[in-house]
Amino acid sequence: MNHWKEDEEDLPTPVEEVEAEAIAYAISSYVGLETTRSELYISGWVEHARQKSSEAEPEEDNEDVDHRRETARSVIRDRLEYVRKTSTAIIETITLNEELNKTD
Repeated sequence: MNHWKEDEEDLPTPVEEVEAEAIAYAISSYVGLETTRSELYISGWVEHARQKSSEAEPEEDNEDVDHRRETARSVIRDRLEYVRKTSTAIIETITLNEELNKTD
C-alpha cells in the first residue's frame, strides 16, 4: 500500500515497514477490521529499532549517541506526519465514496 512515495526518499527498510503498517493499521481501524496483527507487526519493528538504537559502538561518546538519537526522533516525527497525511487522505476518499454510494 505504501511502498511508493511522492518524495521518493530512500528510507531504511524498518522505517518503511513501520510506516506502511501504521497506515494500514489506521485504515483498518477506521473501517472496523481486526488490527491485532498490525499491532504485533509494528511493535516488533519498534522493538527491533529500540534494540539497534541502544547498541552504541564502543568508540562512540555520549555526544555521538545523543546526536543519533535526536536524528532518529526527527525521522520519526517526519514519518508520523507522512503517516497521518496519507491515512487522512485515504479515509477521506473512503468517506466520500461511502457518501456517494448512499445517494445512488
